[in-house]
Amino acid sequence: MPANYYDRQARMVVDMEPVERDADDAARAADDAVDHLVREANGGREFYVPGRGEALTAALTRAAREFESDSFDGAELGMAALRRLGRVAALAGAMNSRRGGLRARNPSELPLVLDDASPVGVGDVLVAHPMSCLSQPTLHGAVILLVAAEEAPHDDDSFEEVSGDPPVLGREGGFVMGLVVNKRSGVTLADAATEHGMAALDNELLASELFVGGDVSSRTLTGVSDVADDSLSEKPKWFSDDVTALEGNSRIFCGYCGWSVAQLQNELDRGVWFRAQAPHTVALEPVDDDSGTSVWRSALSACGFPELADLAVSHKAVLEAFSAVDGPAASSSE
Repeated sequence: MPANYYDRQARMVVDMEPVERDADDAARAADDAVDHLVREANGGREFYVPGRGEALTAALTRAAREFESDSFDGAELGMAALRRLGRVAALAGAMNSRRGGLRARNPSELPLVLDDASPVGVGDVLVAHPMSCLSQPTLHGAVILLVAAEEAPHDDDSFEEVSGDPPVLGREGGFVMGLVVNKRSGVTLADAATEHGMAALDNELLASELFVGGDVSSRTLTGVSDVADDSLSEKPKWFSDDVTALEGNSRIFCGYCGWSVAQLQNELDRGVWFRAQAPHTVALEPVDDDSGTSVWRSALSACGFPELADLAVSHKAVLEAFSAVDGPAASSSE
């Protein structure tokens, strides 16, 4: 459970309310304490990052020595820690057994450089943590190129978001737009186009394979090309929401990802994404499998996390791993 989250209605990051436990619910209270210790060991992040923060076993050992609680004793904390570590080990083994023969490409072939210091901007690449977005198949295992952004208006109090409508580029402020670049749809533009759309597009464009750009507005078509643009503008020349205007080598996407600036920053702080610098042509990298797992693993390795790349499996394989460890009912709720 995250310590905080972005509330879309309030348009701000809010803290999660602590769960009230009954006096006879010592085991769950101990589990809550382990959740807190895991975040502490991860340097405040929701997800584990190798080489950052403190080793979980060291954090739990230290906590046991310093432990004081009115609601449960040290034995409960120890049992909760053992349950957590045992489940983590079982899940890691289950995921590892489902990697199959699919291997990541050489990370040196994917030009990503980890960057968590500079401000977030257009052209940045987000790489999903292997344990994030488990309830969102499109975003789990995603490599995302940020393609457009708008700053919040100066008079933010006058800005009102239209509830239920997806953000519209060029009209709403404080918005960041991204495209998942490693998820193939398996269909061409001709397969998805309406009769009117087919009449307006040439045969070469209609033969283009569609890639799944995100889980927002699946009818929206955008494109990325290999056109050079070093201006670092909020809407670069290599990105277009008019696919007929694309020049050079290009790729067409249906749907997109969208965040407010505060929402994206919250997800970065929680460790949902790793942020990297890369040429925008990363959006045109070959994708060998529909789930995009090979490119995703390569991106994790290129960011310096080969251990996490070893855990990176398709969304279907993750659900199978949870089912093997927790049972079918538990896996269906992830």
